[in-house]
Amino acid sequence: MVNHRHPRGEKGFSLIELIIVVVLIGVMVVMAIPSYSDFIANQRARTNAQTLLGTLMYARSEAIKINGNVSVTAAGGGWNAGWTISRGATVVKSQDALTGVTITEGAGANVVTYNGRGRLTGANAISFSVCDTSNLAQKRTVDVDPSGRPKVTLAGACP
Repeated sequence: MVNHRHPRGEKGFSLIELIIVVVLIGVMVVMAIPSYSDFIANQRARTNAQTLLGTLMYARSEAIKINGNVSVTAAGGGWNAGWTISRGATVVKSQDALTGVTITEGAGANVVTYNGRGRLTGANAISFSVCDTSNLAQKRTVDVDPSGRPKVTLAGACP
């Protein structure tokens, strides 16, 4: 029978090796934090732009479905404070205030109205800027062409 005993000095890790590994992990974590913050800021701007896009698509769909006007109206404090979708005086849906982003409409309009054919009324095109408040390099735009179709694009840095 063979006896496989390990020599006394070869068991496990030494304290110095363990400290070196912990320090290396700490350095890698510190280096990764800025890019993780950028990732979070980008995702926040993207998610909130998609929320606005979904609202506009829903309002357009409702206008086509009922063959009448449907409006998306900014809350009292502007688009950042939320918005409502309404058919005349009837509120169909509402969105609470979004946190961590600023939303501005290029022409300063507080109402987007779709007619029964799904087209914008009273506007050639509308463009919203969605910017993350913690990282102004993350900007998305929600553009609505005259036919009423909205789309989201990455637009670089916020003003």
